[in-house]
Amino acid sequence: MASGVEHTSEERLSTAAPALRVEAFARYDAIHKRKLLTRLPNDVLDKLLPPGTAQKIENEFQAVKARFTKEVCACGRKGLIPSWTEPQIDRPFA
Repeated sequence: MASGVEHTSEERLSTAAPALRVEAFARYDAIHKRKLLTRLPNDVLDKLLPPGTAQKIENEFQAVKARFTKEVCACGRKGLIPSWTEPQIDRPFA
């Protein structure tokens, strides 16, 4: 390193964790938007959203869905985590 100080991987991870949490918060927004879409009737969505917006939200959701999914029961069923604050988000996004 330029400073001559070497950092352990644990130190690097603890320094990166706040940035990862900010990114997780921002990306989880796609989950919130999709949840709202699925709760509104189509006729309401058609009146509220410009054309193509629902598809854009769905595409954003699909892009982050795997990151915010975990096994929810012993049978192997998977589901969305209820919050962006789950411990599994403290790793870099691909």
